[in-house]
Amino acid sequence: MVMSKNRYLISGGTGMIGCALIERLVSNGADVTLLVRDTAKAKAKLTRRDLEGNLKYIQSDLSSGGVPKIQSSFDYIIHLASTTHPKAYVETPIATIALNVLVTKSLLDVAARNQGCRFVYASSVEVYGPNRGDLELFDEK
Repeated sequence: MVMSKNRYLISGGTGMIGCALIERLVSNGADVTLLVRDTAKAKAKLTRRDLEGNLKYIQSDLSSGGVPKIQSSFDYIIHLASTTHPKAYVETPIATIALNVLVTKSLLDVAARNQGCRFVYASSVEVYGPNRGDLELFDEK
């Protein structure tokens, strides 16, 4: 994927993977817009001086279940946001998963309105459920 000169919308950009990705994209000349819950907190987290002024922000709390109307066009949407708190999965598993699905669908709709836009989804381990012990990851020979 050629990073420079492309336009990116990133949800969940203040997490560990998101921060590293944003730094790489911006340092390679990409136009990056972050979908964030709190712009001030996002700016505080992304503190590298060379990032200042190179990022745009759209403030929206995705926990309401939707994505705001986005007028800009993008070449890539990278969806990293998710409810990952274990307590949410234990106490309200259906509602928690439904919210994640709804937000993903909303971002897919944004991608569909952007002809040629590519969509990248990164999931958390919660989507796979508990380890039932029926999968061996490594051959123990």
